[in-house]
Amino acid sequence: MALFSGSAWGVLCLGQLNSTSVFVHSKGAPANAAMNGLVAFVVQCFFSWRIHLFAKGRFKLFVPWVVAALALVQFAGSIAVAVKFAQAHSDVRLLSTARPAIAIHLSASLACDLLISIFMICVFVEYKGVTCVPRTQKLLNSLIINTIESGAITTACVALNLAFYIARPRDTIHVAL
Repeated sequence: MALFSGSAWGVLCLGQLNSTSVFVHSKGAPANAAMNGLVAFVVQCFFSWRIHLFAKGRFKLFVPWVVAALALVQFAGSIAVAVKFAQAHSDVRLLSTARPAIAIHLSASLACDLLISIFMICVFVEYKGVTCVPRTQKLLNSLIINTIESGAITTACVALNLAFYIARPRDTIHVAL
């Protein structure tokens, strides 16, 4: 929290006094990218494990490993972004060398979150099809709706993040998401 607060303070408050503060962030700012990647990696691996636990048949063998691999790729991309940001001395204007790493990080996050959403819904629908108890079917309906809503929101945010980066690669508007 201190890392994020320090970066926000530098941009929002100090940026009013010194316009270069908007472009040059604090020394700890590169850690933000690594922390974001780490949190996403842990959550995505958790869902990979959940898919492995509940999936049956072909899903159980293939999908969790694909999700875990994509999570690892996005985490590696976030580490690469952090390293490039540190090498640029936290100056956003010098981040052009990090473009491939940013694109890999955002693309892998999108693919991973989309797969998680789709296959969690598939798992719940599969269980609903073999359940005869009405209360359990009602519970599974609620889980399906909740998964659709939260998965759609998460995937939409990641897609917007990637779209903003593709549309405006020279600024950091995509970081706002």
